[in-house]
Amino acid sequence: DLLSPEQMIAVKGCLYAIGSEFMRQAKFLLTEKTPYSLIQDMIEYISKNYLQNITMREMANALGYSYHYLSRIFNSALDMSFNTMLNHYRTEQAVALLHDTRMPIGEIIFKCGFKNQHSFNKSCIKFYGKTPREIRKRSQLIIPKIKTDKYIAIIYFEKLYLTKIIFSICFLWL
Repeated sequence: DLLSPEQMIAVKGCLYAIGSEFMRQAKFLLTEKTPYSLIQDMIEYISKNYLQNITMREMANALGYSYHYLSRIFNSALDMSFNTMLNHYRTEQAVALLHDTRMPIGEIIFKCGFKNQHSFNKSCIKFYGKTPREIRKRSQLIIPKIKTDKYIAIIYFEKLYLTKIIFSICFLWL
């Protein structure tokens, strides 16, 4: 009971006036990212670092978020774990090399961030239902038969999977 009720009202009025003036003069910056821009940042991080042995925890530190928050956003938005996405991205890169080059499979494995042949084979079978050799053999059978005027119409379903994920994320937050 240091102040009377009238004095308390006067003090509150002064504090409200000070707060109001502060709010009027302050410049606030929008720093919170939308889930869409955060997903973009995560996919960009994976695309820049997939050759290294990266983890969700390292990505969270690099992007300035807690591991648990980023993991929850990642799993709910993409409906897959970080490791699944990382392996899928690596596999996409490897399959592109299988289709477009004559580079030995052993060289492709390490060029795309895989640690060994077994993990690469397992990933190809998981995402494409084929071994790397079958994927390469299929591309060699298809590509020579393509006429130049129909080349644009030929789209490999395998190459569209990651694009489909990214587009579904875009529409999720529109």
